[in-house]
Amino acid sequence: MLRRGGIIEERSNDGSHYTKDEHGRFTGSVPRGGGSGGGGSGAVKLRINLFDQGDPLRSEAFSIEEEAGFEDICSHGSSQAIEVSVKGNRTQMNADEFADYLKANGYQGGDLRLAACSTGQGDNSFAQQLSKALGNKVKAPDDDVYYIPEEGILRIGSKYTNLGEWRVFDKGVEVL
Repeated sequence: MLRRGGIIEERSNDGSHYTKDEHGRFTGSVPRGGGSGGGGSGAVKLRINLFDQGDPLRSEAFSIEEEAGFEDICSHGSSQAIEVSVKGNRTQMNADEFADYLKANGYQGGDLRLAACSTGQGDNSFAQQLSKALGNKVKAPDDDVYYIPEEGILRIGSKYTNLGEWRVFDKGVEVL
């Protein structure tokens, strides 16, 4: 599990989501049993939503389709940093700082998809550095990310069509 400020955010395969505080109390839409389209397992997939409560992208992040094999991290970002709220203050973290932040909050491994603008842009990008620091795959956009909640998708580079690309790094090396 990953915690952000004492909150664990999860999403089930039936599309419902909930939060659980550090005492194990649930709020929101708690998945129960089966779920649709996921073989009836009711499995819960982690989605790390780092947008502030007042940011419209916070709710839009929960509407995006998950990608098999990746856990999502939704936040504002750049080619060299990701934005995180620490003790109520927004701060930019580089890849090493963010890797430490994830581990300190219960991250135990697994491949990540960064739904954060430009985190895969350029040589030695944030995503490439994070992949090396964590020793796993990190998938990230090379341009701005647009959440399209009506369609449950992400677009890169333009709200209307994909102009950018997803880049995937494994242990710091780009894979095709």
